[in-house]
Amino acid sequence: MIFWFSGTGNSKYAAQRMAEALNEPLLCMNDRIKAHDTAAVETGERLVIVTPTYAWRIPRLVRDWLLQTELRCARQAWFVMTCGGEIGSADRYNRELCRVKGLSCMGTAQIVMPENYIAMFGVPQADEARRIVAKAEPDIDRAIAALREGLPFPPTRNNLYDRLMSGPVNPIFYAWSTHRYDTCDYKRIDPMLGTEEDFRALCAEAHAHGMKVILDGVFSHVGSRSAYFQQAIHDPSSPYRGWFRFQHYPDVYDSWWGITTLPCVDKMNPDFIRYMIDDEDSVAVHWLKLGADGWRLDVVDELPDAFLARLRARIRAYKPDALLIGEVWEDASNKIAYDQRRRYFTDRQLDSVMNYPWQKAILRYVRSEDDGTALGDAIRTLAENYPPDVLQTVMNILSTHDTPRAINAILDPRDGDRTDLAQRHFTQEQLREGRQRLKLAAFLQFMLPGMPCIYYGDEAGMTGYRDPFNRKFYPWGREDGNLVSFYRSLARVKKSSPALRSGTVLVLEAGGGRLLLLRQSAEGSVAVCCNQSPEPWTLPHSGTILLGGGIMEYTGETVTLGQGGFCAMERK
Repeated sequence: MIFWFSGTGNSKYAAQRMAEALNEPLLCMNDRIKAHDTAAVETGERLVIVTPTYAWRIPRLVRDWLLQTELRCARQAWFVMTCGGEIGSADRYNRELCRVKGLSCMGTAQIVMPENYIAMFGVPQADEARRIVAKAEPDIDRAIAALREGLPFPPTRNNLYDRLMSGPVNPIFYAWSTHRYDTCDYKRIDPMLGTEEDFRALCAEAHAHGMKVILDGVFSHVGSRSAYFQQAIHDPSSPYRGWFRFQHYPDVYDSWWGITTLPCVDKMNPDFIRYMIDDEDSVAVHWLKLGADGWRLDVVDELPDAFLARLRARIRAYKPDALLIGEVWEDASNKIAYDQRRRYFTDRQLDSVMNYPWQKAILRYVRSEDDGTALGDAIRTLAENYPPDVLQTVMNILSTHDTPRAINAILDPRDGDRTDLAQRHFTQEQLREGRQRLKLAAFLQFMLPGMPCIYYGDEAGMTGYRDPFNRKFYPWGREDGNLVSFYRSLARVKKSSPALRSGTVLVLEAGGGRLLLLRQSAEGSVAVCCNQSPEPWTLPHSGTILLGGGIMEYTGETVTLGQGGFCAMERK
């Protein structure tokens, strides 16, 4: 017997295809669940359960109904799960369900169907949906073949990636909410993400590939359901009582932006300092011991100078090359927060910051809202204000989890409420234009001083308005191959050129749609040229073209850029 549950028709379609091919009866779980009907079902020995993927598991109401319903004669269970991208480690939960029901689990088959979760994802247009269904047909056929022979489904992938996909990834600490900015325990990984051993393995694998792992540290507040806060409000003598500032104990307290589920901590409380920084196994050091290479500090302007200085000294004492990066949205060299001018660089509190000023300037230039003048000014300002080592390590971003995807920011920078944003879609022509403009933005992201920080999926052409629409899953197997190849070329050029890796930057021309930069080092120089003017721009060819796009003409003596064109020339 085939049980099916469906919200939009994807799983129903798969179930009907299987029933027709196998001549098996169908049972609609939707009807039973709506009617609260948990009467026993004569299933036969073989049971096939077809459902969509909710939060990388079968829907909870389906699970609950199966647990409450007697499945007479059932001995074996196969799971077929439709999804828009990944099922994560859903098979693990299916096997646990079978264990409880006394069934032999025959595995889980993943069927990628048209996405329909509009809270976070864009629903494909009709033509694209038909292509996705057509691509899914062989997977359905393979599931049918296994069922016809009574064979188990092939084992699903169950690596660290899949375990991570079974819970939204932000901070890794155990928390009550899915965003995890309401930390419940700074020394415990959320079990939805994995274990400490998984984290060790992740760090070791990253290090083997020459990669570093930086954790997101949310140290300005915790969750109201955390053990820290719960002990503080229920026991006035608790050591955690001093972590929090109460106007009226225990129900009125300082909270982050007035959100009562996020009580603020007194960052300079001695007990908090010991727990977070000073103890032998403090939070700051605990994760370095497990393999982390540093911290990115959320809302760093809410952490006092003394806290930052102490934190940096502690992690450097344990791991001399540990990094400390701050989330700063403005020019970090003269940032004023809470009526105090911050000393991130003058006191060497931070190694680097997120580069929002250049992000905003680049996107305005790419949208043709700026003729290059403001972008040139922004480049000069940070180049003058930031210490050289900071400038070379600043995180150059185009989009983040806090901002719309780069393509959305380029094509449609308007904001709106969630309902409005969920209903906005781009045509294929608009997407082609957006991806072409993204190439110009990414070119600047890589050619400027600093470290290109790619928000996963931008390189694949992903779209999405602000949170939560910017947090879709990476489109494995559906990437824009041309865009991915372009990003790889950018990385190769950046890595191979000493001038682009660590050279100084000089703005030679900025205005009229044109931008001409010179990156210089002891080993040589690179001219970086961009043209957003409708008029072609002819430049003397003075060396080797490392990378280019929108080049209208190349004679060997000159290079002519059309509108939206760009090139990097290594000068002789």
